[in-house]
Order: sequence, then C-alpha cells, then structure tokens
Amino acid sequence: MAPRADATPLLRATVEGLPRQLARLGGLRLRADFWQAEFRPDGGREQTFRADPRSVGAALDASGAQAIVALVDFLYYYVAYESGQADAVLAASTFRPLDDDTGWYHLAGTAGAAGAAAPAGR
Repeated sequence: MAPRADATPLLRATVEGLPRQLARLGGLRLRADFWQAEFRPDGGREQTFRADPRSVGAALDASGAQAIVALVDFLYYYVAYESGQADAVLAASTFRPLDDDTGWYHLAGTAGAAGAAAPAGR
C-alpha cells in the first residue's frame, strides 16, 4: 500500500474474504500483518509499529486456526473500534489482544492435519 493510504478496505477484504480462500492453501497456514509507519515531516527516518511477530506466531500456533490477521494497536482502535461500531466484519469484538499487548488478532479457518503439524512460519 502507498504511504498514508487508508487500510480499512484491505483489512475488511482480508477479514471477510480470507475464510473462503483458505482451501486454496492446501493446509498451509497464513499470517497477515497490518502495521503502521510514521514519517517525520522533515523527511527523516520513519518509525514503524508492528505486533510482535513471535506473539502473532504463538497465537496462531496455540489455536486450531489456519490463518491469523494481526493488527497494530493504532489500526485496531482506528479501524476496528472507531470505524467498526456499525461494521460487523471489523467490530472490536472480532479481534482479541495478543498476550504481550503489542497488537490484536483475528483467527480464520481450521487448520487441517498438515497445517496443525507445522507451526506457522516454518
């Protein structure tokens, strides 16, 4: 996505459409991360905010899900909490906090035997 682009349409399409597409993965597990980058007005170094990859992987591994969608805090509060009040797909209740409080996640699908045997990212 381009800098300063609204992530809402892509997040909605991912959360809503992912379950229907998981069969195409043949049991592989998937992780989609939505994160934020801030740019200094003077063009200096950017700062990024992400949910901790280890925590996202652990949440997926501990679940019976085939896929996980992870959000950084800012996107959760902006998209899922504020914008999602009238949107069942992106409602705040759709997401759970990561154990280390670095972000939020949504699980999709059920891992098959092949997906359950291999931890995410391996």
